[in-house]
Amino acid sequence: MVRSGVRSRAVLIVVSFLLLQGLCQAQPSPATSGSLKEELLQYRAAVAKADSLGDDTAAIQARMAFAAISKPKEAQDLYTQAAALADSLGLEQEGIAAHEALARTLAARGDHRRAYEEAMLLAQRRAVHQAAEAATGKTRLVELERLAAAERDSLSKASQARLRDAEDRVDQAQENADTWMWVGLAVLILSVTVLTIVVFENRSSLQRHREEVAALRAEVSALNARYQNRVRESAIPVPPVVPSVAVEQKPALAPIPESPLVVDPMVVAMFRKQAPERLAALHEARARGDHEKVQRVVRTLKPQLLSLDPECESLVLGLLATDAPARTAEWNADLEVLASRVAALLV
Repeated sequence: MVRSGVRSRAVLIVVSFLLLQGLCQAQPSPATSGSLKEELLQYRAAVAKADSLGDDTAAIQARMAFAAISKPKEAQDLYTQAAALADSLGLEQEGIAAHEALARTLAARGDHRRAYEEAMLLAQRRAVHQAAEAATGKTRLVELERLAAAERDSLSKASQARLRDAEDRVDQAQENADTWMWVGLAVLILSVTVLTIVVFENRSSLQRHREEVAALRAEVSALNARYQNRVRESAIPVPPVVPSVAVEQKPALAPIPESPLVVDPMVVAMFRKQAPERLAALHEARARGDHEKVQRVVRTLKPQLLSLDPECESLVLGLLATDAPARTAEWNADLEVLASRVAALLV
């Protein structure tokens, strides 16, 4: 009883509020009747266009806007159409707005019974909508809690895995450090051992060298003393021996023959090593008619060739002359002679 009385009073308050809103709706003034008619025509065209296109959402919005500036009876029809269309499509927000506007319109027209019914229906729909939203919110909250728990578990597992990986890395690094410490210690011991052996060997070798140097010094001293004795012995004057016969006249000495040419063996070795290659380059340049290359090869042969065969000097200088290539016949003959003499030296 008490609960039903409270509900009735709440509904009366809602109806009264809707009635006041309906009564407070502005009526079009005569000054604006012309513009209102144009606006009505535009909204009517918008409703017809939405219906022709089959756009239900646009049709509901067009009827709601058209009803807002229409007369109460026509507004009631438009709101009723919008509410029915929203209910058939399951559009909850649009349906609640249409029923609320319909209740205000009914209250403004004085149809309190239907306004009351619409208000009751609207209150129920809002309660159902709020309950559905609450249920959806609760479901969403549960889902978010589940996702948060899953994310927390995933992060916990990931952090534990990273922690284990870090611990493994630390253990591996410690093992590597220990291994390299022992390796370094072994290398240090080996180095000290080798150094000690080398020092002892060097000391013994140095001792041997010292003994050898001392022996050499003693030997040198003995040889020096022997040499000094011989010098002193040779310094004693010897009396001249007078010949018993007359000194015969010495025959004239024969002229000393000229000593043969002495050549450094290193020069001969280098000539035998380089001359064949240069001789081949000489023939190749001569065949191409490259006089500059021929003179370069002759210039490289000149030092060793003159050391081995000084008589080739005039031949070499003639080939290196600036106007030598112009004298073709003499040039070719001199080259033949030079090549033959180089070949003879290589035999």
